[in-house]
Amino acid sequence: MSKFKTVSMQFIPGEYYKTQGHKAGEKNHYNKSGRFVSQDGFGWATESKPSQLLLYVENEKKSSVIRVDPYFKYVVGRMTENRVSKIMDAMPDEVRVEKRVSYYGNEYMAVKDSDMDAWRKVAGLKKKQ
Repeated sequence: MSKFKTVSMQFIPGEYYKTQGHKAGEKNHYNKSGRFVSQDGFGWATESKPSQLLLYVENEKKSSVIRVDPYFKYVVGRMTENRVSKIMDAMPDEVRVEKRVSYYGNEYMAVKDSDMDAWRKVAGLKKKQ
């Protein structure tokens, strides 16, 4: 665990489309652009890509990008425009970062949960029921 200074944040909105021209035997999959394709039937499919909230951090050794949206989506709920602006306005000056291992064995960096809870409280966001 180490401390990183926060540099900036970026919100990438999600996408949701209905597309036509899919084959009958096509299974649900991710396409080349990273969208999840879910079959609706009769040649139609739903293509979706989730929104992302990225935190850019740096210390003396390196700079990194950390996704913080999974925490806020799980604890607070949907990433509405109002919630995103509150989160960005309440961005802390520094955060503690730890390495975690995903279910598939990939290592990634995440902000410590206690820092995320403090950030949520400063932003004035309540936990979802």
